[in-house]
Amino acid sequence: MAAELAGQVSAFSADRNLFYADEKGGRFIFSDEPLEWGTRYRLLSAQEIAPPQDLDSVLRWKPEGRFGGWYSYELELPTAFAGSKPNLPQKISDFLEHRIRSPRPRLYVVDPLPHHIDSDGTYVYPEPPESLLLRRSGSGEISVTTAVDTIGSDIHVYDDEWVRVSGPWTSGYEYVLAVASDDQVIFRIQTCELFSPDGITVNSTDLSWDLCTDAPLDAQALVATTIDIDCRSVRIAAHLARRNNGWFLKETRLSLPSGLAKKLRASSFGELRSDTPTSLHSSEDSRDARPGAQQSQAIGVNRWIDWLVIRDYGAEGASNVKRYLSNPNTENLYRLGPIITSRLMPYIQAVQHQQRNRTGGGKNL
Repeated sequence: MAAELAGQVSAFSADRNLFYADEKGGRFIFSDEPLEWGTRYRLLSAQEIAPPQDLDSVLRWKPEGRFGGWYSYELELPTAFAGSKPNLPQKISDFLEHRIRSPRPRLYVVDPLPHHIDSDGTYVYPEPPESLLLRRSGSGEISVTTAVDTIGSDIHVYDDEWVRVSGPWTSGYEYVLAVASDDQVIFRIQTCELFSPDGITVNSTDLSWDLCTDAPLDAQALVATTIDIDCRSVRIAAHLARRNNGWFLKETRLSLPSGLAKKLRASSFGELRSDTPTSLHSSEDSRDARPGAQQSQAIGVNRWIDWLVIRDYGAEGASNVKRYLSNPNTENLYRLGPIITSRLMPYIQAVQHQQRNRTGGGKNL
């Protein structure tokens, strides 16, 4: 990593520093690295730059202002040229001081998304995914390799755009996904302590449950008992104590004695509330909704997800999520629409993962 950064810094110049402005996330482009037609870029320079007059509109040249002593510009290379201007491609190449090649096919991981992307761009999965749903531009052949050899993966082509690749994947290896022999995505299986956090636990005299589930006690029962909130982190406990007045803080635990109303909001960790939220699962769970009845964690988590989806995407979005959780096939995945790339998708995937574990396997996302 240090050597890579040092290389980029040494290659940085006072004039015409180019960066990707699309899905590659702003990566620096070295001077010997070719550009591609039809791709957007950003250019940084210590001096003001203006393209020749006949290139201004062709490049969609857009000054973005000056930042920290550097002038920033956005540009987009064209994909086609008029036959009357055969010298235009060479003029663009000379102006940007880079070779320019035809666009290569692209490959995108759609599902499941990685837990995080490492600093070198590698996708990291804490657990081996059973399969990867990929989207490609063009119809180039998909291949999977490691640093050692080609992997015997099962590659199922749905059409020119959609492809599913199945393992087996092994922890500790890096896998390279390529389309038309052009490396596009590198991913590895690597344990991450943040993948399955313990969450926040609520404890009463006789019961214990996760804060993201509905309380198994009604309002009267909550008032009548002492409640402890176990955060497992001094920092999280202190943060929740500041946000929720009246709770007594001791190290990683928040407490309220009997005789007081119990209510606590913990953002993404969940909340303690005496009323049951409206849920698409209410009709399924009503048989166990009597006061004091303990609900399963699965029901509580699904209710919590329903509430989040309804809040951001309405009843139709929540209905599509419920359909996907009941049958996580490709068609139902497409029905999710913008939810796929939203902040809620990791939570939905976690619920689907829990359901698969409870049923002893099942089809992957």
